[in-house]
Amino acid sequence: MTTPINSNNERIDLVDGLRGFALMGILLLHHIEHFNLLMRPPEPWGPFSPDTDRTVFQGMFFLFGGKAYAIFAMMFGLTFWKQFSRKLSEGKDFTLRFMWRMLILFGFGQFHSLFYSGDIVAFYAVMSLILILTWRLPDWIMLIIGIFLLLQPFELIRLIYHLENPEAPPATTFRGLWRPLIQAYQEGSFWEVLALNYTQGQKASILWTWDHGRFFQTPGLFLIGFLAAKKDLFTSGKAKLWFGILLVSLAVWIPFYFLRENLNTWTVQGQFRMQMRLLTEAYRNLSQTFVWVSLFVLLWKLKYVQTVLRWLCPFGRMSLTNYILLGIIGTLIYQNHGLGMYRHLGSTISLFIGIVFLALHVGFSTLWLKKFRYGPCEWFWRKLTNWTPFKTT
Repeated sequence: MTTPINSNNERIDLVDGLRGFALMGILLLHHIEHFNLLMRPPEPWGPFSPDTDRTVFQGMFFLFGGKAYAIFAMMFGLTFWKQFSRKLSEGKDFTLRFMWRMLILFGFGQFHSLFYSGDIVAFYAVMSLILILTWRLPDWIMLIIGIFLLLQPFELIRLIYHLENPEAPPATTFRGLWRPLIQAYQEGSFWEVLALNYTQGQKASILWTWDHGRFFQTPGLFLIGFLAAKKDLFTSGKAKLWFGILLVSLAVWIPFYFLRENLNTWTVQGQFRMQMRLLTEAYRNLSQTFVWVSLFVLLWKLKYVQTVLRWLCPFGRMSLTNYILLGIIGTLIYQNHGLGMYRHLGSTISLFIGIVFLALHVGFSTLWLKKFRYGPCEWFWRKLTNWTPFKTT
C-alpha cells in the first residue's frame, strides 16, 4: 500500500528516492567512462560498433552528465537542514558537532580517493563550510548567495578576460596531471595506483573541479537544497510549484542547449570559445538538473510510478556506503590492477554492466536495511559523530 501523500514518511522516501536517482546516474556514468580511464578499448569485445558506443556515451552524458552530481549536492544541503532543524527543535546547537561530522566525512573521502581519484565526498566536506557560515542568515540572503554562486561569477570574469585576450593560455593545467594517472590505470600495480591517486590524483581532481566551476556551483547547490528543505518543498504536495519550476527550467535550458551545440560555428577562437563552452554547459546542466528534480517530484505523485521509483529509496538511503563501494568495485573491474576490462569493453557493454551492478547495489541495500537501520558506512559515521566530546547544548 502506498504511503499517503503529505505524510512525513512520504517526504523522507521521496528524498531517499531522489538521492538514489542521482547516485544511479553517477554509477552509470562512472561505468561508461571506466572510472576516469576515458579511452576506446584497444581489444574490443562484443558486436557494438564505435558509433554505437559513441551514441551511448553521448546519450548517457546528456541524461546525467553534470546533473546527477548536482542533484546529489542539493540532497547534501537538504540533509544539513534536517540535522540542524532536529537539534534546534531540541534547543541544541549542532554547529560544532556538524564540523566534526564533516571532518569524519573528509576522512571517508580520503580513503575513497585511494581507489578512485574522482571522489567528491572529501570535496563536499570542505565545501560544507558555506552552510556553517550562512545557515543563521535570513532565507532571502541565503537565496541571493546561492543564486550568485550558481551564476558562476569567476567563470564570467574569465569569459570577459578571454574576450579581450582570446589567445591567452588556460588558467589551469590539470590535463598534464592526468597523463601519468592514465598510464598507471592502464599498466600500474595496485600499490602504484593507490600512491598516485592519493598524490597526483587529488591534485588533478581539485584542478579539474576548479576549472569546471564546481567550487562555486557546489556550495550554491548546497544552499538551494538547504532552503528547499527548510521550506518543505521536497514533497509531491507542492505539485503546482514544481510544475512551475519545470516550465521555467525548460525555458532556460532550451536556449543554452542550442547555444552550446552551435559554438563551433563561432568565428571567435581560442580560450574565449573554450570558456564560453564551459559556462554554457554549466548553465545548461544546471537548468536540466531542475528539470529532472521537478519531474521526479511530480511523477512521485503518481501511485504506479512511485511504486517503481521507491526501488531507489534503499540505494539512496545508503548513499555513502554505495558511493564508496561503487568506486572501489568499479576501478577493480576496469583498471589494470584489477580485471583490466578497459581493454575490451566499450560504452555499450559497460552500460549493461553498470545496470547489473545498480541492481546488485539496490538488492544489497534493500536486504541490509531490512535488518539494520543504517548502512555500514552510515553507521560508522554516526558512531564517530556521537563519540566526539563536543557538547550540543
